[in-house]
Amino acid sequence: MTRKRSIYLATVVALLALITAAIFIGSEPTYQGKSLSYWLRCYSDQSYYSLQVQAARQATNGGSVQFSLPDFSGPDYSTIDAALSQLGTKSIPALLRLLSARNTPFKLKVAAYAEKAPLIHYTYWDAALRNRAGRHGFEVLGSAASNAVPDLIKILERRISETSEAATAWSLGMIGPAARAAVPVLLRRLPDSKTTVRDAIIGALTGIHTDPELVLPALVKELDNPLQVLPSRVFAAVAAYGPEANAAVPGLLSRINSKNVDARSCVVLSLRRIHPPLEAVRMPLQNALSDADPRICRDAAETLGDYGVEARATVPSLLGVINNPDESVRDSAVFSLGKIHASPDLCVPALIAALADDDRDVRRHAADSLGAYGADAKAATSALLKMLDNTDEDKYGRRCAEIALKRIDPEALTQAVKDGRVKLP
Repeated sequence: MTRKRSIYLATVVALLALITAAIFIGSEPTYQGKSLSYWLRCYSDQSYYSLQVQAARQATNGGSVQFSLPDFSGPDYSTIDAALSQLGTKSIPALLRLLSARNTPFKLKVAAYAEKAPLIHYTYWDAALRNRAGRHGFEVLGSAASNAVPDLIKILERRISETSEAATAWSLGMIGPAARAAVPVLLRRLPDSKTTVRDAIIGALTGIHTDPELVLPALVKELDNPLQVLPSRVFAAVAAYGPEANAAVPGLLSRINSKNVDARSCVVLSLRRIHPPLEAVRMPLQNALSDADPRICRDAAETLGDYGVEARATVPSLLGVINNPDESVRDSAVFSLGKIHASPDLCVPALIAALADDDRDVRRHAADSLGAYGADAKAATSALLKMLDNTDEDKYGRRCAEIALKRIDPEALTQAVKDGRVKLP
């Protein structure tokens, strides 16, 4: 086929496509005289433009080097979303078509010729961009699109493309609990999906937020996946369920020693959100205080602190990390000892020593924690008065010392001020 004939054929095909589109658009709902397709295409173009800007900034060292892109001339996101909101559920058929869109070699070849054809001014709307536009439409509609759930399930099961599957899964999540019928399908698709789709399915199950006894054990298995993005998604799901997520606890505990540091972090943070009975998690959390990663030590200490006096048996373990080289670990240990406020004979001397820590947050929280012990921390009076009188200490730190003294030994504080030995911040 000669080049001239190819261009002619592409022109004919493009004209037919334009005629078909005109018929289709003519049957669409409109807002401010513009069709639904117009608004969705504007969203797609705006998103693509934003990605170009982001890529240009990355290519020019975060924007420190000047770069030039033409301004986007279409409506902004808020105007587009207002249009989609007004069009409402009437847009669902078109959104479903966008989620079903796929590129084929033939379409791409014809589009390439058509874009070069004279007089047509044709620009192909890539299927991935159409998929994302469809997803955004469902994001705007939210639970109002619950009638679309059966059709969305059908699209998901067709496995049209990676971007179609991901966008469809996210769309189900945007609908929320009304998309509960999709949970079995999403769970079946989870283990053998590509990364983008798995990520979307986890997000969808989180958004639907039903059946924790089925969903959470399946999601916890994703902690075995070496990809770093998935632990954060699993944590978001568990956090969304909160105390309802007890079904996830056995799976989480079995992975608290995972080789994947992000998975271990997810386990500890998830246990904090769930707050299961202390006896079920006390020993694993105490062991996590000695983790090689400071984040996990810190989060384990704070999780134990959340149990208050109930966690008094963990005091020796917390005291074991109060001198950790990492300031965030020391700070968390000091803070949690105050929340537990048990074993003053052990904790008060350690907290007095922490008042001289190099880190200001550790010093502040040491004062706060001593204050939690009240009169049992009277041995700290002299050290707290010294902290209050220390002009190198910032105003907030001195204020922490003052408040602690008011709870521990208010008479000593009053006398020190009266004698002029200290000045209040």
